[in-house]
Amino acid sequence: SSFGCAYRVLLQPRREQCCMGSVCPACACSGGGTGGDQTGDIMEASAEGDEAFLNKFSRQNAAFGAEVTMKMTKMRALVVGCSGVAVEIVKNLVLQGLGAVTLIDPKPAKIQDLGTNFFLSEADVGKPLADLLVPKIQELNPFCNVKTAPVLNAEVVQQHSVLLICESMPLNDLLKWNEYCRSLLPKPVAFLYVRTGGIFGNVFVDFGPSHVLVDANGQAPMVRLVESIELGPEALVRLSIPDGQ
Repeated sequence: SSFGCAYRVLLQPRREQCCMGSVCPACACSGGGTGGDQTGDIMEASAEGDEAFLNKFSRQNAAFGAEVTMKMTKMRALVVGCSGVAVEIVKNLVLQGLGAVTLIDPKPAKIQDLGTNFFLSEADVGKPLADLLVPKIQELNPFCNVKTAPVLNAEVVQQHSVLLICESMPLNDLLKWNEYCRSLLPKPVAFLYVRTGGIFGNVFVDFGPSHVLVDANGQAPMVRLVESIELGPEALVRLSIPDGQ
C-alpha cells in the first residue's frame, strides 16, 4: 500500500484522513490530513516522513507498541517553570516522541541554575529561561513542535493535553488551575504539579474525574514461596521460585 501519514502506516496502513492534525510530522499540511487524493510532492514528503519516523522510534515501537508511540505524538504539553526537574521531564518526553511542548518561564537564568539545568551555560545567565531552552530542546527531536508562551492563561491551557507546573505557586492558584483542567469538556486536561527542594520532592497527578488505569501488558508480580525459617542470631529464610518466574 502507498505511504500515508506515519501514524496511519503504524496502526492503520490505508489511505484515510489523518487524525493527527498539525502535530503530524509526516503530513504536508496542518490542521488535517491530505486524504486519498494526495499526489506528487505531498506523497514524496509523506514517504520521507514515514521512513524517518519509523527509524527514529523503532526501538520504542518494539518495546511499548506503536499505539503508545502514536498517543505520545498526539500529546501537547504545557510546562510552567523551567526548573531542573522540568527540563529532565521535558527531555525524556521529547525523546519519546512528544508531539508538542510549550514552555512558560520569562525569568532570567541565574548562575545557580547551572547546577540543576544541564542545558545552560555561563553565557546564558541573565537571559529568559524559556527562550533559551527552545532551540536546545528542539535539537532532541525535530518532529516535536517546541515553542514558548508569555503567560499562563485559560486560552493557552485549552490548546494542550497536559499542564505540568514545575515551580512554586500559591496553593489557591494550584487549586484553581487543577479545577479548571478537570472541568474542560469533552476531555479534561491532565494536571501535574512537580516540585523539588533539596533532597525532597513532591508530585501531584490528576488525569480527570474519569481516568482509567490500564496495565494489560505490565510485568507479573514477583512470587516467592517460603519453605522454612530458621531462628537464631541471624535468622535464615529459605525461598523457592515457582516455575516460569
